[in-house]
Amino acid sequence: IKEDIIYDQFTNKLIDSIIESIDFRKKEILKSSNFLYQIDHCFSIKNKGTIITGTILNGSVESGQNIYFPELQVKKQIKEIQMFKK
Repeated sequence: IKEDIIYDQFTNKLIDSIIESIDFRKKEILKSSNFLYQIDHCFSIKNKGTIITGTILNGSVESGQNIYFPELQVKKQIKEIQMFKK
């Protein structure tokens, strides 16, 4: 349990330092956005659908909510959320 706490603290500090290193215009976008997600990988699993892995940079989201992908101009519903080491 102690290792999980140390890992979580390290992860939070890492995310904070990444956000601090982003230029001013991008910081304003981060602050004004309700939900911002950095996609790492995207792949398809038969009978499951499209799986997207990544990191939430700002905001929160729950299963059942719809999220918008501006690059694809597509809105999709979140079916399931899993967190690493949770």
